[in-house]
Amino acid sequence: GFDQHSQAGAVRQIIQKVKDPDKTVIVLPDPQAVIPLVSEISCFVEEFNISMGYPLKRSSLYAVFTSIFKAQETRNNQNYYARDYLKVLSHPLIKNLKIIRNNPNATRALIHKIEEALTGIIETDLAGSLFVSLKGIESCRRLFDFTLITTKSMDVDVTYDELKALLTQVHELLFTSWENVGNFSEFSARLDGFMQVLVEKSFLDNYPLNLKMAERVFDIKDELELSSFRNEPFKLEDIFKIFDNKLENEMISFSGSPLKGLQILGLLETRALNFENVIIMDVNEAVFPKLNIYEPLIPREIMISLGLNRLEKDEEIQRYQFRRLIAQAKNVYLVYAQNDKSEKSRFIEELIWERQKKENKLDVLAESKVRFNVRVLPERLQIKKNKKVLRFLENDRYSASSLDTYLHCPLRFYYQYVLDLEEKEDLLQEPEARDVGNFLHELLEEVFAKFIHKKPVLDEKFETGLFNLFEDKFSQDFARKMRSDSFLLKEIIMFRLKNFVQNERKREIKQIISLEKKIEDRIALSRYSLRIKARVDRIDRLADNSILVIDYKTGSADILPDDAVKIKNDGFSRQALKERMKSFQLPIYLLLVDMLYPKERTNACLYSLRDFKNELGLKMLFKKEEHFRNKEEIIAVYKQALESIIEEILDPSGVFKADDSSEHYCGLCPFFYLCR
Repeated sequence: GFDQHSQAGAVRQIIQKVKDPDKTVIVLPDPQAVIPLVSEISCFVEEFNISMGYPLKRSSLYAVFTSIFKAQETRNNQNYYARDYLKVLSHPLIKNLKIIRNNPNATRALIHKIEEALTGIIETDLAGSLFVSLKGIESCRRLFDFTLITTKSMDVDVTYDELKALLTQVHELLFTSWENVGNFSEFSARLDGFMQVLVEKSFLDNYPLNLKMAERVFDIKDELELSSFRNEPFKLEDIFKIFDNKLENEMISFSGSPLKGLQILGLLETRALNFENVIIMDVNEAVFPKLNIYEPLIPREIMISLGLNRLEKDEEIQRYQFRRLIAQAKNVYLVYAQNDKSEKSRFIEELIWERQKKENKLDVLAESKVRFNVRVLPERLQIKKNKKVLRFLENDRYSASSLDTYLHCPLRFYYQYVLDLEEKEDLLQEPEARDVGNFLHELLEEVFAKFIHKKPVLDEKFETGLFNLFEDKFSQDFARKMRSDSFLLKEIIMFRLKNFVQNERKREIKQIISLEKKIEDRIALSRYSLRIKARVDRIDRLADNSILVIDYKTGSADILPDDAVKIKNDGFSRQALKERMKSFQLPIYLLLVDMLYPKERTNACLYSLRDFKNELGLKMLFKKEEHFRNKEEIIAVYKQALESIIEEILDPSGVFKADDSSEHYCGLCPFFYLCR
């Protein structure tokens, strides 16, 4: 299928075959195709005339208004939703306003620093706020300090007072002035002031169509200002909707000579005109004929009951204009997209049906398929290991997470742990599963800290303290990032914490040995001495005097290795280990803890904070007594698996390449666009 740009490319091929452009017309049922078409043909057609309108809603001005209106709709009293606030400021027409000494650099630098402050790139009190106060931003001294550093590096002479006055003026122009609009008289005054600033202080005139669009907005402003209902009270959202509806239906006229050159017309503009060559674009259903099913004033059912069917009449008018135009032409080209979402117009089907009946056969009109060369990226990107990379890999300290990453995708391991790339953190994002996990880990570490080397006492006092701490941390970590409809997250976490406390009371714990313990050591393999680092969530001594290594899981806990016999039988290739080993986390934790407590009976488990029904939510690495009896053999299999992965990582002839066998894993990978 073809979009508007590729249809324009098809039209270009047709025009190049036409001998006389002066006798040629291109008909555009969809005016949005004008810009792609003009960009295609302007390089080889000397003269052409456009005698149709271009929708105002496709302009950059329309985008400014919609973002301003959206910011007002999502406003919470005097606080603005941070994403919508930034969307207004980051519009090119806004962030390039020439307010200070007719230079846009100060405005641009300030707005970029506001974005960095809200998203947490620079450290200010504004970071991570879901809703922001205009006065709070204006009073943030560090924001202006960072901006002054930037402007100084750009050789822009500006002071703190000038920047603060600039921000106040921008806030007034884009936000404050729209807050208390109650009728169209007030709205027209705000609109007039806003447009005057754009015309005088922005780059509006750099694009020829923008001035025509600005002129039409001023006309609409005058209409609303002089309307009979200008002083009638309206809700702010209703004023925005009426103005938006007015903008959606407005068209901007192009200028040109209709007497010479290639003609680009809408269907209505072809009335009573004849052409030798006719090219019609977008001859698809829902575009041609273009029928407006929605009736804003009178429902269609009522129109039909009154005997007024506008749809049929509109279709007949367009059919007549189409038939009359092609009947007078020698050469007619109907260009349409055909794919799973688009089909050819009923008008084309009618022409084919008439020819089929006349010639009494099916194949009557040959369709020309347009093809475009597409250059694709390599199927798989492969990164070779040079001496510098190998030196890094040999001296690196590995973690269970890094080895698991290599197990699932070597290329992701290269990006994340060799190049040390990471996703840009956006503090305006609402809490994700990873954020909830980190929150609960920190909460449990803090609340259990007083029981280190002691038996935990989980009485009512403990439970009260836990939930008081939860309230404080939740308001500090999440409250500013959450919208009003995200209160369920808090309830879900509280529900799981209550179940967790009840579950902990059932467990026989002699003492908590450590919380969030950092361990760094070497694991001796047959050919390597592997440097390993780990952060163990919790280590308990149980009532039977054994030691249990615990790793909390707030998400899926289905990463326990399979039986050691199955791992050994399936072999130690990376693909086999990915299926059988699944994760090195618990085996590595157990190996490290065994070195700390060599004479103790040790085990490791995943502690699910979601499901406490089976085995108190504990998914043990060693489940049966025979596993403890065969512990040395099982550990030997784990070490062999670990060594095979390390050998592959350190293999000089090996390459880092993507493993795309899991669509779900690839879809969540932060480096998806680097490897495709």
